[in-house]
Amino acid sequence: MQDEQGWVSIGVAAALSREYSVEGAQFVPVLSRLLLNALPDCTEPIMAGGFFSKKTLSGVCIQLGDFRYALEAGEKGGVLASRTHQVRGISLKSEPMSVDSWLGEVGAGIEGKMRENSRVRAALSELLELP
Repeated sequence: MQDEQGWVSIGVAAALSREYSVEGAQFVPVLSRLLLNALPDCTEPIMAGGFFSKKTLSGVCIQLGDFRYALEAGEKGGVLASRTHQVRGISLKSEPMSVDSWLGEVGAGIEGKMRENSRVRAALSELLELP
C-alpha cells in the first residue's frame, strides 16, 4: 500500500506537469474544471470578462490546509500562480510561485485528498490517467 501511495503522489504531480507542458495556457481552464468537479468543497472558480463580454472560466482557487492556491490564465497566454497563507480566514502573506512549484504543492495536497475520499480518487485518476 505504501508503494501505491508513493506512485499516486508522483503520478498526480507528474500528470499535472505533463498536461501543463502539452496544453500551456489552455491547461488552466481544463485544470480548473477538473478541480471544481472533483473537489467542489475546497475550490472556487476565477471568472474573467463580464459587463459587456461573456464571463469565462480563467482560473481556480483551491484551499489546502492553511494555504489558498490560485492559478489563473494571464495576459498574452501566460499563467499566474500564487499561494496565500491564511489563518482563521485571514490572509497573512501572498506570494507568486512558479507554475511548476504550484503544481508540485497542489499535486501533493490533491494526493492527500485522494487518500481521504474514493470519489475524488476515481475522478482524478480517470482524468489524469493514473493507475
